[in-house]
Amino acid sequence: MTRSFQIVSDPSKRVEATLTVPADKSISHRAIILSSLAKGTTTIHNFLAAQDTLHTLQIFQQMGVNINRDGATNTVTVTGVGLHGLRSSSTVLDVGNSGTGIRLILGILSGQPFKTTITGDASIQKRPMKRVVDPLTLMGATFSLTPTGTAPVTVTGKVALNAIDYAMPVSSAQVKSAILFAGLYANGPTVVRDPGRSRDHTERMMRHFGVQVENPDATSVIVFPPPIDLVSPKELTIPSDISSAAFWMVLAAIRPNTILTLLNVGLNPTRTGIIDVMTAMKVNINVSDIRQVEGEPIGDITVKSSRDGLTAVTLDQSTFDMATFIDEIPIIAVLAAFASGVTTIRDAQELRVKESDRIQTTLAMLKAFGVVADELPDGLRITGGTVQHVGTVESHGDHRIAMAGSILSLAIEGRSGIIDVDCVDTSYPGFAQGLSLMAAEVIYS
Repeated sequence: MTRSFQIVSDPSKRVEATLTVPADKSISHRAIILSSLAKGTTTIHNFLAAQDTLHTLQIFQQMGVNINRDGATNTVTVTGVGLHGLRSSSTVLDVGNSGTGIRLILGILSGQPFKTTITGDASIQKRPMKRVVDPLTLMGATFSLTPTGTAPVTVTGKVALNAIDYAMPVSSAQVKSAILFAGLYANGPTVVRDPGRSRDHTERMMRHFGVQVENPDATSVIVFPPPIDLVSPKELTIPSDISSAAFWMVLAAIRPNTILTLLNVGLNPTRTGIIDVMTAMKVNINVSDIRQVEGEPIGDITVKSSRDGLTAVTLDQSTFDMATFIDEIPIIAVLAAFASGVTTIRDAQELRVKESDRIQTTLAMLKAFGVVADELPDGLRITGGTVQHVGTVESHGDHRIAMAGSILSLAIEGRSGIIDVDCVDTSYPGFAQGLSLMAAEVIYS
């Protein structure tokens, strides 16, 4: 049975707070993967102990990696087995709800000398896998999928894989990363050509583990298979997730009498499109104390109430790099609901194959509050200033829809409902406690 909650909000109360949001999910996945493939012990600090990342952790334990987690400190210690030390699991690997997990791990399984079956929950079993299976097949691995090209996926690896030069038809960090991970097991340099600017956490962390990774131009990356095992960096610290911070950034912008500062947020330039969008929409936002941690830039973000001055924008590939904020579009849509004018979002068809069809579920979330909005084939059209009343949001099992609806609830007075909130734990355990800090009563049912 899924849980729901009601949010009782009073936006007239002043809120000035400093928050530290959970660790970056994308980086936490990659830290477990590369630490498991390195020889030696790596200690990961500020690990995201969410459902998605814990499934990745468990999968590598199933393949013979000794991993210990201290839940009190969010510290994980990984004793890596080396590139060729993974063992076949006696049971099916289960990623839960994690699209990142299944696609990245498919890259690793492609280079193993054993057969493995990997699957996930009902949502994962609807999401397309051929986009990653096709290039991995070119590298020599063999796959068995459902007739619709979805999980469960059975992988028969090859040693060594064929090095390929692959042009991705659609920009995707998950596909790129799967090929790069498989490239660790290839018989030569593997090249991936990206039509956009997908996030580059894999390349950065590979370098941190001693892998030779080159960028011959702005859209290409080359990984060279290591001549020896990866080098454990001993210590890794994961920055706070800008995708999680984005919810509070938007709340501060649309809620009166609010100033929020988010600490130690990852500022990887392939992920900071949300800051560019908020700046274009005239949000009072400031980034300070920028510094480097393990190859990733981090900093502090302060946002002040901006509701009266927000302006609509057009978001498409000609005006913004859509890949740098594709996951934040549901919460950007909430921001647009309070902006003066009509915000148009295009070139976002990738939203159709997320945890839900996020074009449809974002539209339904907005309409629950009376917002005037229309569905486009590849995005949304949102008329700002049309929030009319409290609402009840069905998350459809999508954590970002549940959280975006919660933030919209906090910006208006009264009692709103969010149905099916357990999905939030896939990326942001403790989110409800954050809601309570914003002068809201959160009632579970």
